[in-house]
Amino acid sequence: MPFFQQNKKSGPERARWIQFLLISYIILFGYLWIVGKKPTAPGVAGKDETTSSTLAAANRLTSDTLALQAEGGLGEGTSATAAIHPGPLVSVKTRKFAVDMDTVGAVVHSWRLLDPGNESYVFDPNTSGIELVRTLPSVNPEVPAQQMWPLEIGFKEQNVKSYEDFNRLPWKNMPLANPVQGSSEIRLGSPVISGLRVEKQLIIPDDKYYSTLKVTIYNETSSTVPVVDEFNRGLTVRWGPGLLQRGLGDLDSREQSYDVAVARGSDGIKTFRPKVDGDAMEMNDAIEWAGVESKFFAAVMVPYQPNDKASQLQYHFRTLVPNSNKIDATQAADPATRDQLEKYHPPLVMELGTSQFRLPPNSSKTFEFGLYVGPKKHSILKQYGHDLQTLMFSESWSWMRVIYLALTDLLNFLHRYVCSNFGIAIMLLTVMVKLLVLPLVMHSVKIQAKSSAEMKRVKPHIDAINVKYKDDAQEKQRQTWKVYQEHGINPLGAMRSCLPVLPQAPIFVGLYRVAENTIDLQGAHFLWIKDLSQADHFYHFTTAIPLVGSYFNLLPILVAITQMASSKISMARTLQNVTDENQRQMQKMMVYLVPLMVMLTMYTFPAGLMLYWIASNAWQVCQSLYTNRVIDREEKRILAAGPPQRKIKKPGKPNSFMERMMERANAAKQEVERREKEQQRRQGGKSGGKK
Repeated sequence: MPFFQQNKKSGPERARWIQFLLISYIILFGYLWIVGKKPTAPGVAGKDETTSSTLAAANRLTSDTLALQAEGGLGEGTSATAAIHPGPLVSVKTRKFAVDMDTVGAVVHSWRLLDPGNESYVFDPNTSGIELVRTLPSVNPEVPAQQMWPLEIGFKEQNVKSYEDFNRLPWKNMPLANPVQGSSEIRLGSPVISGLRVEKQLIIPDDKYYSTLKVTIYNETSSTVPVVDEFNRGLTVRWGPGLLQRGLGDLDSREQSYDVAVARGSDGIKTFRPKVDGDAMEMNDAIEWAGVESKFFAAVMVPYQPNDKASQLQYHFRTLVPNSNKIDATQAADPATRDQLEKYHPPLVMELGTSQFRLPPNSSKTFEFGLYVGPKKHSILKQYGHDLQTLMFSESWSWMRVIYLALTDLLNFLHRYVCSNFGIAIMLLTVMVKLLVLPLVMHSVKIQAKSSAEMKRVKPHIDAINVKYKDDAQEKQRQTWKVYQEHGINPLGAMRSCLPVLPQAPIFVGLYRVAENTIDLQGAHFLWIKDLSQADHFYHFTTAIPLVGSYFNLLPILVAITQMASSKISMARTLQNVTDENQRQMQKMMVYLVPLMVMLTMYTFPAGLMLYWIASNAWQVCQSLYTNRVIDREEKRILAAGPPQRKIKKPGKPNSFMERMMERANAAKQEVERREKEQQRRQGGKSGGKK
């Protein structure tokens, strides 16, 4: 039945409100289901005691899907032999980082973030800084796991051998040639393998998140060395496994869903989630940068390109979950460890490779990369160019990202210049959003008043039609359309009052994403709330309760109460026009049912979002009390003015949507009548022939 065919005793606004609420609910949560991701807790900084023994882990070669075994024996052409990690460490400490480079393989052994860009961020009290280098757990604490490390390199001489051995040999700490003022540097040189050697130079500014990595390959032979692997890449630099250290007890956290590889090309930023036992994911576009991101942090490599486009290199992106990152939980002797490892999610590894190149005799080639390691914070990312700010909400549509970033900047502005508490800033942002859409709401009120007055004017005619044609639905519909046409009413016009409210939906979704994924709210306090990026955790139960969990959250209940109050006031006018008791009970049930669904669905949503919703409902209560009076006043004015003067119809041409629909309905009815008469005529002819 069309929505405008109301029960003769029902109010004309009932269907509109019910449909609007249900459709909005379905659209909103459908969107959150598709593009929104809701982890339960942020990563814990620092190393878990259970996995701390991996600091002495022996490095192993990567799996054959990620790197090739070195051919010709380890350290061919040199007396160097494989060494275990960690070897002697070269340490650097700035205002932003504390970095330890391992002289075995010249890889990053530890990269601790000392300044997360957010004063309220919760550190692990047992550590200093946030460890961004993940160490893999071990099935046996006495036998540390083997793994790869950030800034490992890989390259291959075409059809000859792979030089993965550089990642397992001891490197030497080399003197700095031209120290950069205001920066700390680490320079390491490898032994010679088959006439080739490598130097790595890491330059870390004292007060920036953006460092520089230089990798130089020297050919000390008398022949040209073509550097190209089976993927047509030259030098490959890796970051992995994943990003951000997690304790063994956190391995089953939904936070792991935020460990994604990212790459920015000509079509913008793309995210990659390789599957365990799945194929590698690649991107060979004009890559501007690539890296790995977690919920609040990112490690991104930006290859240096000369201004001359003819001299620019083509870079290749590749990511996968290597076999070396998998853990066989059945090998764990301790049952508790086995249970935890069964939930373990192997992290990915990202590779950024140059295009193939040739090394002439006694020559060298240097590759330079910018290296951003730090928080995913808009005000920080945009300082370093290269559109790094697109790391924020990287999996969202570009137009939605604009809304998210605008809300993020506005929230930070309110916190910095208006109030010093993010909870109050969120409520102030709510007021600003409501004031912004207030003109649209008032326009909607006028449409609603006009529609209500029109329906009241034709209600006696509709009631008569419902009685007269109660057994003929088709004719009842045709006569209803005819009444609407005669009075110049578009029954679909009532839905227009919902359209001005729709712009609030992207803002609501934007507040959800900001509250969940912005580092500024992590650890921010308000009243009893200790972290606005998580549920409010009003009371901690001694044991987990089904459907509730270990915490009692008060804010979702306050959301439900304030929404019930708002819905009751908004529907007060509608219930005045409903005389059927069943219809009244249905409407009253909707007033309580929708808030209850919201409370159950969003019980673990971030407290920041709940504050926005409570403030929004409180505003809506006051707004409804005012708009109900405005609608009553407008209805009386419209009814007193009488029906509007209809436009003169042009001969032979319908001048309205209603007339076109009526014309089509009449044509359909005539066609049905014609077919019925034709069928009766044929049946009559057959009967006469038999006689």
